[in-house]
Amino acid sequence: MKIQESVESILVGSVDIGIALGTAIVVAESMGLGTVPIGAVRNAPTELAEVLELPQNTFPIVGLCIGYIKGDKNPVKPKIPLDGYMLYDKYDSVTIEKNIHKYDKIMEKYFANRTELVATEKKIGVGQ
Repeated sequence: MKIQESVESILVGSVDIGIALGTAIVVAESMGLGTVPIGAVRNAPTELAEVLELPQNTFPIVGLCIGYIKGDKNPVKPKIPLDGYMLYDKYDSVTIEKNIHKYDKIMEKYFANRTELVATEKKIGVGQ
């Protein structure tokens, strides 16, 4: 069996990418740079692979923008709390669903505030 025909290769590669991404973020931010991980590259992997001229049997999993922050740093996007996905001894769909709904409310508030921030920045000319 060829390595690219195995789910194992995708899993191992994805884990390695996550470790490398986290390390790159820590290093960049320790140097005073800002970072923006781009998970949306997974929405069009074939097209992006063509643009990047990636070799056959490879595909993008995540992108990372690194640069100098202009203006104030954006607030950190809230992460789902551990109780939203960490369970003990057995799967509990009721607890998961309850915590996901709770997190959805947190994210609604976050995006409402962020939209106001972006609108204000555009009005005063920040980030242009």
